Amino acid sequence: MSLSIPRVDPGDIREDKALELYARVGRFIREMEPGLFSVPSQDGCRTYEVHYGVELESCSCPDNQFRNATCVHLLAVGIHHATRRRRRHVFTCSGCGFLAPLCQALVVGAEEATHTTFDEGELVCKLCARAEGVIGTSGL
Repeated sequence: MSLSIPRVDPGDIREDKALELYARVGRFIREMEPGLFSVPSQDGCRTYEVHYGVELESCSCPDNQFRNATCVHLLAVGIHHATRRRRRHVFTCSGCGFLAPLCQALVVGAEEATHTTFDEGELVCKLCARAEGVIGTSGL
């Protein structure tokens, strides 16, 4: 007796397809209202409604509706959501306008604000802090 092991096509995994979908059309994913997203189909011919971040997540595509499977559209919205969250962890330097990770920000203190061009509480990058003599508090 021999056992048969089904072949798994690596290109057929939903997560991979969701990454491909997001790479191709992620910029077209729109939040129509809180928790309701418009997501293009894989072939670009249709658009599906995805309810994400609510009690019952769902998609209007046949895969989700009839097979009750987590579809590529739901996964793509998850990627979209995570990508947007990551962008919030940056700051714009008050000195040079450079966009940098928030963990690299220095906060201008009250005493430093009296002898620099910055106001108390402003966030600056290390280069601008060094140029103005700001010691600040880092590690936000």
